[in-house]
Amino acid sequence: MCRCLYGGIVDLESTAGMNTKIKEAYLFAKKAHGNKPRRGTKKLYIIHPLAVYNILSILTKDENVLIAALLHDVVEDTHITNKKIEHKFGKKVADIVREVTKDKDDEFDLKTGGGALVKLADMLHNLSNNTNKKYIYEKIELIGDMDARFNSDNDPDKDTLGEILDTCAELDRAEKAMKLDRSIRKSKRTK
Repeated sequence: MCRCLYGGIVDLESTAGMNTKIKEAYLFAKKAHGNKPRRGTKKLYIIHPLAVYNILSILTKDENVLIAALLHDVVEDTHITNKKIEHKFGKKVADIVREVTKDKDDEFDLKTGGGALVKLADMLHNLSNNTNKKYIYEKIELIGDMDARFNSDNDPDKDTLGEILDTCAELDRAEKAMKLDRSIRKSKRTK
């Protein structure tokens, strides 16, 4: 078991609460990522997609989005192709995974609210595990761009996207508050 900020407790052996299709996606992603650790850590990589899934399982019941959350890094980081994902999990899941998979220029191409949900939850989990200020501010700027792009009254995922964006804004405020607190403590020590 592992505790992940914004992802709850992740039990790598438990699939409780997952329906058959979601469980199949989890086992597929777990096998694809294997025993590979997450960059810069000793934790198994599968913990990250599980944390993204956990974030989204609180906010949506859309099975395609939840499956894509588990598979979102499979094409980018393993030998698995998007074609195989489409064959195994359907076109909607494959389309969401395609949207959030970085291309050769390190870019992704969001087109749907489902893709935006997965990407935002992915960035939220990545932000919660990162102390690189440049990375954090780049992601917060990107989140603002995504808010402007997907925050329309016609988008059925608007409320869920808003919840994730609010959480990201809270993370930004918390980061600034911690920075201020460190600065105050430092100035007290030097007096």
